Amino acid sequence: MGFDWGVNVSVEYNLPLDESLWQGEWGLMDLALKLLRWKPTSPLPGELASREVGGRDGVKRQRKKAAQDEKGSSGSSGAPVEDPEDPPWSSWSPDEFTGRRKELADELVNLGEDSCFMGNVDGEIAEAFQFALKDLLGPDQSKKYTLTLEEGGARGEVDQGAQQESARLIYNPSLTQSEGSIEGLGPDINGDINGDINVPWGVKLTPIPTFSAAEEAEARVTLMKICKEIFGVAPTEEPAWRLATCADGG
Repeated sequence: MGFDWGVNVSVEYNLPLDESLWQGEWGLMDLALKLLRWKPTSPLPGELASREVGGRDGVKRQRKKAAQDEKGSSGSSGAPVEDPEDPPWSSWSPDEFTGRRKELADELVNLGEDSCFMGNVDGEIAEAFQFALKDLLGPDQSKKYTLTLEEGGARGEVDQGAQQESARLIYNPSLTQSEGSIEGLGPDINGDINGDINVPWGVKLTPIPTFSAAEEAEARVTLMKICKEIFGVAPTEEPAWRLATCADGG
């Protein structure tokens, strides 16, 4: 039985996202749909406080209460109000979108919720995020930030201190990789082994960019803003320089 593996290594100024954003009841499909639908809106009364105190659950409670209040005030003849707790993929169609958004929605529907693993939809979710980010920051500033999703582990097992799934916001000017690649390693006496790692053969010293205190502070504030505005939660960690590694095999 063969073993395929891959390794990615980078240094970056980033903000990790809490796993509750994609590991809840609705999972990655919910996250993708929310990003495709996202538009800048004014927060509900008390919602900012709910974000700080109750995180994602606090925001959901606030929005559910607002929806229930609206439903109660509309009377029996009013239009039905969608309950924010209803599974969002139970009553929607890609036809609610246009252009590339619709193409992304079609791809996710064709994939199906049962096959919605991070390694299968990371590209679609990252692209949907860029639509939301462009609406939030504008076309120029949005190019400076990326949502990266990664899945790792050896047949589902991870080492101490590592995660099987991770998502993070990256300040793109900070992203540092060695710009090399080693591919197609194998086979050996135990069977075919095929792997790749994003470093070159040999020894290479790659400079890491430096930023002024003002630029780093601006990146920090913007990363926090993206997390709160688009994902609706207060960050659980601080933006910082980090070495990011992902090793996946199976």
